[in-house]
Amino acid sequence: LSLHDALPICSNQDGIRPASVTVQLYADGTASGAPVDLNAANNWSHTWTKLAKKANKTDIEYTVDEVSVPADYTKTVSTNEAKTEYVITNTHVTETTEATVKKVWNDSNDQDGKRPAKLTVNLMNGNAVVDTVTLKEANDWSATVGNLEKKAGGKDIEYTWTEETLPEGYELTDNSKNGTVTTLTNTYAPETTSITVTKTWDDADNQDGKRPE
Repeated sequence: LSLHDALPICSNQDGIRPASVTVQLYADGTASGAPVDLNAANNWSHTWTKLAKKANKTDIEYTVDEVSVPADYTKTVSTNEAKTEYVITNTHVTETTEATVKKVWNDSNDQDGKRPAKLTVNLMNGNAVVDTVTLKEANDWSATVGNLEKKAGGKDIEYTWTEETLPEGYELTDNSKNGTVTTLTNTYAPETTSITVTKTWDDADNQDGKRPE
């Protein structure tokens, strides 16, 4: 009678897979022998050999079950038609998260008319582009990407946002993150000018002494 545990099928993305699980062989519903540990060293598999086929002239029905299901996992048990091979599958629904980006404009309310109608930003996982979104006034210069993998190798993934191209005349002055929300601030220094005034006196060089100080 063979048993295979299907824990190793996935990549243990959330890092919560136990180092081992314990299984029990049952004969006609009664525990038979000592429990067995399955782990990576035995390839999560075990075979019971030289089992009695009958008891009291009747075929013994052997079954296998997991002693305790790992936390945050569910269990399913399947077998072949002859019931000589069992597969216990432990399933964990991996955690997901979301990432939001908000664009802030620091440009004196676009007084010079330089602000673009839209811009493109990329959601990044390291150097890999996860998704690309367009920000514009119609979506309040904000977007959210959901159903993202939260962990890899048991560690939280650090998602970041980057602009494909900065608008002409703007610079990125803030890229801050609060939880899952990233704020990108684009700053533009409005153009300036100057005005000069000169006072000219036409009063016969203040002949009457009327010129004010």
